[in-house]
Amino acid sequence: MRLPKDTFALSPATIAFVYALFGFTWIYASDTAVHHIAQSREGVSTFQTFKGAVFVALSGVLIWGLTSHRERQLRASRDRLESVSQRVRVLQRLFRHNIRNDLNVIQGYVDLVRERADTESSRRQLTIASETADGLVTISEKMAVIDQYKANPDLDGTVDVSRLVADVVRSVEASSPGVTIETTVPDRVEALGDDSIAHVLEELLENAIVHFDGPPADLAIEVVVRETRDSVSICVTDNGPGIPEGEVQALGSGRETSLVHMSSIGLWLVHWLCERLGGTVDIDSAPGEYTSVTVGLRKPVSLPSVPLANGFS
Repeated sequence: MRLPKDTFALSPATIAFVYALFGFTWIYASDTAVHHIAQSREGVSTFQTFKGAVFVALSGVLIWGLTSHRERQLRASRDRLESVSQRVRVLQRLFRHNIRNDLNVIQGYVDLVRERADTESSRRQLTIASETADGLVTISEKMAVIDQYKANPDLDGTVDVSRLVADVVRSVEASSPGVTIETTVPDRVEALGDDSIAHVLEELLENAIVHFDGPPADLAIEVVVRETRDSVSICVTDNGPGIPEGEVQALGSGRETSLVHMSSIGLWLVHWLCERLGGTVDIDSAPGEYTSVTVGLRKPVSLPSVPLANGFS
């Protein structure tokens, strides 16, 4: 009979249980032996010293064996994780470069055929094909954004959130004629992070614009920046169609299922980039009414000034 693969898997709780079991068993067995073997007080004292030394030695061997096994497990897990990570990176590069180039070729031929199409139905079908290819190219660009940032950044740098919001809003308004974005932003507020925060804000604003079905003039987007003693929040609210509840649940749980999944990679981009900065993403959405996404960022720790001796500070 083959044992399950994780039969000898050791968790910290298992190690503690094995050690406790060994300790109690040793105490009971050794005390019983002392009672039956030692005939005098001096003999008991000598035997107790001997069994204490043996216990320390056996405990050391047991702990070494358990932790060595645990270390081999962790090393094997790390090797498997690295192997999977390497395959994912290869697939990302394949998608970003090879598939994107092929999609550009497809788009070029679709545009040529569409110009020569002699029926409105054919032109509409070719437009759908072109828009689908555009969507895949957009996904590859967002994957490139995710790939360019380290998973565990050194959070020593800070960004001026007020300036960043102003720059991103100005850029999005310039590329989206007819769209006006209202902002409520302090003069200056700093948060721990890097320029990946700009990608987060761009994604939230572009998501609101792309999914709005009415004329641009009817779209209302507001960006509000608030700060507390420990955090900075960026809240983006729009009057668009909202985010389906299933997608909000998938983002909140951090995983997709066969029944609950995200319709695009955009909100995952927001989630992953905020997560790497130790931030949070909260979504409040009512289908057909509004969407409000709040990104929470950490503020740099400011150490209080301590007066020095002799009147210096």
